[in-house]
Amino acid sequence: MKLFSDAIAFVRQSPSILYSLFLMILIPVGLFFYAFFVITSFQQMLDVEISKKAETVIPLVQTFYKQIEEDPLILRSTQLGEIQQANDIVDIIYLEPTSRGYHILSSFDETNIGQIITGFQYDTAWNDPRGIRTQVTDTKTGKRYWEVTQMIRSDEGQRVGLASVLIDVQSSFSNIQVISTTSYLVLIGIVLVLILFVANNARLIQHAYLFEQLQELDKQKDEFVSIAAHELRTPVTSIRGFLSNILDNTYGEAPKNISDVVQRTLDSTMRLSDLIEDLLEVSHIEQGIEFEFKKLKPVAIIKEVIDQMQPQVLKKALKLVVNLDSKSSIRVDEERFHQVMSNMIANAIKYTAQGAVTVSASETPNQVRIVVEDEGMGISATDQEQLFRKFYRVKSQESNKIPGTGLGLWITKQLVEQMGGTIKLESIEGKGSRFIVNFPIVRE
Repeated sequence: MKLFSDAIAFVRQSPSILYSLFLMILIPVGLFFYAFFVITSFQQMLDVEISKKAETVIPLVQTFYKQIEEDPLILRSTQLGEIQQANDIVDIIYLEPTSRGYHILSSFDETNIGQIITGFQYDTAWNDPRGIRTQVTDTKTGKRYWEVTQMIRSDEGQRVGLASVLIDVQSSFSNIQVISTTSYLVLIGIVLVLILFVANNARLIQHAYLFEQLQELDKQKDEFVSIAAHELRTPVTSIRGFLSNILDNTYGEAPKNISDVVQRTLDSTMRLSDLIEDLLEVSHIEQGIEFEFKKLKPVAIIKEVIDQMQPQVLKKALKLVVNLDSKSSIRVDEERFHQVMSNMIANAIKYTAQGAVTVSASETPNQVRIVVEDEGMGISATDQEQLFRKFYRVKSQESNKIPGTGLGLWITKQLVEQMGGTIKLESIEGKGSRFIVNFPIVRE
């Protein structure tokens, strides 16, 4: 019952599903009428064929009716014999009415001559100049025939007898039966498949409905995260400011043990602040950023970022190698490009315990190529496949000691691609990583 109610609710929310349901009903109905049309058309063609054969024979019987009493086998000796063999005609009979029934005066089958037969078709044909066509079955062989019976008139227009043509249509009936059976079996098969499809789709509809609900929950979650991050941003900034003032002795010199606690608190607050900023950035990206594109030389921005990162490099006693061999311009959002380079260089510094971090910029005929390379812990092939996913972090003893949100590279990739660039990673575990960003050169 719940499945049914969920399906109804989903249909109400997604009216387009009614189109699929309509097709599921229309297809078997259409196939049924198509099969019916094919069979009916075949039967009509058969009727036309039978009529043509009868129309070929009966006028000739009309020609020979006067001679039949003298020679009952005359029908076989005339051109009717040839027509009979070429048109699946089993027998041609000439009958005269008597008080007891209809007397067979002539027949291709000599055993029939002289017999008295009765039947509604003969009575009808005797009274209806249009004649009659009926299906008959041989009780001995089980074969089916069409019997076309029509009135024969004298030259003066008087009724003198009946001509009956027996046409073998067993093969045609067999074809109709095969077509009918095949058509209806195919129809039944399709209906069964559609029933199974509907039964399966009932579950799929429920899954689709649940997926839609999950999407709505995910949207609500994103909205909540965005609101929460906005609300936390101001108090966290205030806390960070107060803690910095304490360490700067703005409120007087603090005892060393207090300063140590404040420093640890400030470090935690800085990490919380970074998380809030990253969450806000994720929210902005998912809602759609309005970029302010302009033509600029990337080397100038890279130098600015490197200058800002110098304190971190000195603090970790790392070697920073800079090789900026590019003079071309690219079209990007200046603030977002600055953010991309900050994320990449800060990431390289953060995950390099000792050694060098290299930042280079070069050109190909059509692109500016920016490479940030480190001699840190490196990344395994398995982790490389998922590294640009949201909230993904490499799990190892070394990386677990390094704070992070798992959002930096996801944000970087989104910004690079939305500004028309590409980013890729090359890394060997234990030896370091290389992040490569390419942007098209703007020449005008």
